[in-house]
Amino acid sequence: MPISIFLFFTFISNVFNQPGRILLSAGPLLITHEGLLLACMRSARIFLMIGGVKFLMATSSHDALMHALARILGPFEKAGVPVEDFFHTMGLTLQCFPILQDTLTMQYRKNISGVRSGTVWNKTRMLAMFLLPLFVESIRSPEVFFKESEAGEESH
Repeated sequence: MPISIFLFFTFISNVFNQPGRILLSAGPLLITHEGLLLACMRSARIFLMIGGVKFLMATSSHDALMHALARILGPFEKAGVPVEDFFHTMGLTLQCFPILQDTLTMQYRKNISGVRSGTVWNKTRMLAMFLLPLFVESIRSPEVFFKESEAGEESH
């Protein structure tokens, strides 16, 4: 769904007010033949890039992808770009996602059990009430955050 919304906005932002042969005119908005072709081409390009990344992620391990990207972008290290540090940090982030997802799911189930369905504003407020302390705690003492997660995994 998010990809569909992104592609829709990509298409819409490229189709209007492009120079060329006018197909449709609605007030200040113009849809031209060239604009329609440009919007289709750019949306298809983004769709194929997203599909390619999803295919690559499904067929390769995260470590292999990180290592390959670090090797490809390695020459930028000579220019002073911290490529190795970036990919090291990204690798740690990818390792943290499952732990963070499990912790968030556990906290959400614990907090949502006492809350009835309400307005979107109340649900958003409740979500922020348990997400903010979790993020603050993970920033203050990440080692405690990971130890708790590992202890929870060992008990399963």
